Amino acid sequence: MDVRPFPESYVRRCLWPIVSASICAALVFAWPAQAARTGWRSSAGRSGMPTLEAVVWNSRLNRFVMVGREGAVVTSPDGITETARPSGTDNDLWGIAHNGSRLVAVGDAGTVLTSGDGIAWSKENVGIRFDLFGIIWKDSRFVAVGDAGTILTSRDGIHWTKRTSGTRNELRAVVWSGSQFVAVGDVGTILVSRDGVSWAAESSGTHNYLWDVTWNGSRYVAVGAVATIVTSPDGRTWNRRGVSSGGHASDNDLYSVAWNGSYFVAVGRGGTVLWSMNGRAWTPQRSRTADNLWAVAWNGTRFMAVGQDGIMLRSVAPSGG
Repeated sequence: MDVRPFPESYVRRCLWPIVSASICAALVFAWPAQAARTGWRSSAGRSGMPTLEAVVWNSRLNRFVMVGREGAVVTSPDGITETARPSGTDNDLWGIAHNGSRLVAVGDAGTVLTSGDGIAWSKENVGIRFDLFGIIWKDSRFVAVGDAGTILTSRDGIHWTKRTSGTRNELRAVVWSGSQFVAVGDVGTILVSRDGVSWAAESSGTHNYLWDVTWNGSRYVAVGAVATIVTSPDGRTWNRRGVSSGGHASDNDLYSVAWNGSYFVAVGRGGTVLWSMNGRAWTPQRSRTADNLWAVAWNGTRFMAVGQDGIMLRSVAPSGG
């Protein structure tokens, strides 16, 4: 029998749309399945180790840099091996960010530390005594937020200017979307700013504490006390979201949230880990720890969560690793 291949024009016109649609459909369903099967492995926390409160990935240095209680600074290339670094302070450190060439950590009593490599640190004088909880670098400046509505900005992480926030509530975290900053804090506080200098308050629809906020390119997601999750397309209109039933994970405090380009991961009290494709529907994951997880970050290949007694929890793809 004479079996002939399909003409190229037929393949392009008739078969390729069917094949490409099938591939796209497979990818659409594969991503949530992969997220749901993602596992977690820990470098277990040790009694007496300071709690880690914040983590950032620095691609130039090819390492995670973590900060925490009692001035703790820890670096790790992979979430498995770790090295403690001297910070020069005993004050608790709550936040960390970098601008590509400089790391900046912030903490209690106006503490600001800077480093070029995450190993050697210098203390900067910012002229305030309020605690600083969160920091971000975007749009050519650092923005730090903290106690009593404190907002500071800096071009270099060394010289800082205090800004007027219009609130006395504690501000816990801040994010940049590409067009504006959004800061979140206690009793549902949300502030927005185009330049980090002038800020306006928006209603979040909740009075629960908000601990962290992130942006995925089209939606802000803020997380907080008692599994509070609120989302917004513009930083001004916010909607409350729920968590699928999963025991204690469905009502635990959430302390941090991150986006990896495909899905969100939020972490919190008692080892809580949640994931979501769109920020609206959230599902618990098994973390295999009961330690509080205070922060989570993405390094391009895996999530890293850190928390109580120095625990480091890394995400593992379904195939392992």
